Amino acid sequence: APIRTATAQCFSFIADVSGDVSGTGVADQITYNFDSSKNTLRRRQDNWSGPPKYEFAGGSFQPLAGSVDLLTFTYYDANNQVLPMEDWTSTHACPPDPKAKLEKRKQLTYEQMRQIRRVAITLKTLGSRPGIYPDSFTLTSDVHLRNL
Repeated sequence: APIRTATAQCFSFIADVSGDVSGTGVADQITYNFDSSKNTLRRRQDNWSGPPKYEFAGGSFQPLAGSVDLLTFTYYDANNQVLPMEDWTSTHACPPDPKAKLEKRKQLTYEQMRQIRRVAITLKTLGSRPGIYPDSFTLTSDVHLRNL
């Protein structure tokens, strides 16, 4: 499935970021998540290994933005209705972990992930400069999915 995992603070999907025109079907797994322990927005890109393992691997999280207070992904279907997070038992952890155990997680189900057509992203930062009162900034954006 093109969308691997969707939670309020983590979004993982398959994309052709290398621009492979050879038709081999090589793709990468891209994950964006919020590391609340470091107040950081992170991105990870895992490459498809192919035979014999057939898995996404090799990536490590890279920081995209620091001083992040909040990152929220909100998912919408084709009718522009919010897809609510549900508690369900899954091995699909976000961020992805091939060793994740089967456990209850609050995220979209497989059926809901197939319905996603738009993702709203809200990022709230809190900047702090010496001697200046900290300013809070909220950034919002929508991503409309294609090729599903």
